[in-house]
Amino acid sequence: MKIINAAAMDPYEHGHSSRQPIASWILFLSLASAATAGLYYFAYQGGYQSPKVDLPPGVLYGVAGVITLFLLIFIADLKKRFASTNWLIKVTPSNIYLHFRSYRNGHLPPEDLTILALDKAEVASLREHKVHEISRRHNGSKTKEHSWKTYLEIELNEDLDLALEALLARESDYLGLTERESTVRSAWKHCPVNIKNPRRLAVEFYGRPNAKNLLKEISQEWPVLEKLSTTKDHT
Repeated sequence: MKIINAAAMDPYEHGHSSRQPIASWILFLSLASAATAGLYYFAYQGGYQSPKVDLPPGVLYGVAGVITLFLLIFIADLKKRFASTNWLIKVTPSNIYLHFRSYRNGHLPPEDLTILALDKAEVASLREHKVHEISRRHNGSKTKEHSWKTYLEIELNEDLDLALEALLARESDYLGLTERESTVRSAWKHCPVNIKNPRRLAVEFYGRPNAKNLLKEISQEWPVLEKLSTTKDHT
């Protein structure tokens, strides 16, 4: 078990990896941009009228302006998806690499230790774990809110390195200095890797391929257990 940085990895080592999708994001941004351009067009033409709808230019410009602000944020996110830091897990025939720095924090110092490297002898099992959580809104409403998350759980044969917990906590609220002594902070206060107990890690899975397909790809080389589904009712 090692905690390393990206420079310590072999870029030519073959393996199965998962990262944030790019093609679907480009398609979404293209459609949203086309729709926004349509709003600007109708606003420039004096508004939009139909038998049931009458939208003056001011309303169209306002809606288009708000969407444009969100598009700028989404475009910035797309740029980060093209970076080499956009990956969550890489599985080779002999190792598992977990990248516990969010791709949205790719601007942070690359020399930081952000990768947990596990060799095959250290891993007891892997499995997909789907969690359904039920909660209530904080304003006292009786309305129940439902959320679903998918985790890739990794059971280990030995206890985790004690230094890992501190590194995971740092990623959620990073504050440091670059080589030029300028302050740098995390843009996204999130760490995709959680410690469930000294011998179990839960990786919040949001990449492509998804957890199910990734485990299917590596099931001939790694000990993969059946999927687990649980419900947590916090009401």
